[in-house]
Amino acid sequence: MDIGQAFGFVFQDEDWLKKVLIGAVLALTGIGFIPIIGYGMEVARRVAKGHPQPLPEWDDWGRKIIEGFMSGIVVFVWSLPVVLMGACAGIIAIPLSDTGGDAGGFLFAGLMLCVGLFILLYSLILGLVLPAALTNYAVTGEFGAALRFGEVFGMIRNNLGVYLMVLLVTVLAQFVASLGSIAVGCGVLFTSFYSVLVMYHAYGQAYRVAAGNVDSQASVAY
Repeated sequence: MDIGQAFGFVFQDEDWLKKVLIGAVLALTGIGFIPIIGYGMEVARRVAKGHPQPLPEWDDWGRKIIEGFMSGIVVFVWSLPVVLMGACAGIIAIPLSDTGGDAGGFLFAGLMLCVGLFILLYSLILGLVLPAALTNYAVTGEFGAALRFGEVFGMIRNNLGVYLMVLLVTVLAQFVASLGSIAVGCGVLFTSFYSVLVMYHAYGQAYRVAAGNVDSQASVAY
């Protein structure tokens, strides 16, 4: 897996400035994030299939919007354990907070610690799972492919080192995105969109390795 390529592929495209500018403008609105994720899914698909031009055009908006929306559902489904844990903890915490005294405070603190540790651990798991699940959907075109738990976990188990590198790229990309807040005005819009491109390029690379298609140069089918 080439981490440098994940960060540098954008600038190898002749029209990269135009394409990134469109993404930055979309980032101005919350709803624009849906086609942005759909665009990222197309990047992952192109990289996974060895497309010579990983950075796509801003066309086929319907597909980008649908894939962006469905990707959000994928993230929600895989995040359900955290949602359920938080809901259960909230229900339990209410009577504990009303109990008062040292015992109640101790139990409440212990509960919050357990919940925090669970969320931290599961967030790390999501950092490994979501790249595999989302790219499985992007490449196959089947929404259900993102929720084939055995298949997704098998990809990660057999290529753990690769997906750990994807997790590292994700952390680095989010750090780059945060740098935009240092800039005045719209700097964060450029860096946030750029970070999406970096992450999804890494997703596509990992899929190629996991699928055993490192040497494949097949074009994306449209």
